[in-house]
Amino acid sequence: MALSPPVEREFLHQRKIECQGFKRKDGLWDIEGRLTDQKSYGFDNSFRTRIEAGENIHDMHIRMTVDIDFLIIEVEAWSAATPYAPCGDIVADYQQLAGLRIGAGFTRKVAERVGGNKGCTHHTELVGRMATVAIQTIGPLRRKEKAARGIVETGPPRLPAHLNQCHALKLDGPVVKDQYGLFYQAPDQTPKQVDEASSA
Repeated sequence: MALSPPVEREFLHQRKIECQGFKRKDGLWDIEGRLTDQKSYGFDNSFRTRIEAGENIHDMHIRMTVDIDFLIIEVEAWSAATPYAPCGDIVADYQQLAGLRIGAGFTRKVAERVGGNKGCTHHTELVGRMATVAIQTIGPLRRKEKAARGIVETGPPRLPAHLNQCHALKLDGPVVKDQYGLFYQAPDQTPKQVDEASSA
């Protein structure tokens, strides 16, 4: 069922977030993200004098290079449009995310490095969205890529990052039972021990 018809209203603000995943020729992956904000009306701004209707208030870009195990190799950030002069001063600090692995605890670790006044609210929000896109980009190809490179995974099976992250994919649900039987946990079962290192 679609959303109900809205009451009469006036459009004021639009935020767009776009993320893309790319496989590079060198075996790494690039995840690129862009966040923009616009308003339906113009307003005065002390940094830019005036920001007109439909003009980007924020236009934030990030490229994050990731390996097959979701380790961040390099991060490049750029602010194409900002409402304050100092906004662009912080973009180089996003290189601090290199060395983090997208998985359990990632959001907390990002906040420790670039959260609050150590970063840009909009760039940091974008990093979280990009982490999900990295999993969507690499995850479906990961096993095949590792096999092609002769990499054999040992140890207990890893819980796929997308399982147990929403109602439809809960571990005791019908989708997991049908499509991911190895990780299915009947409601009355003791939880199985699985490696959650790949979970975001």
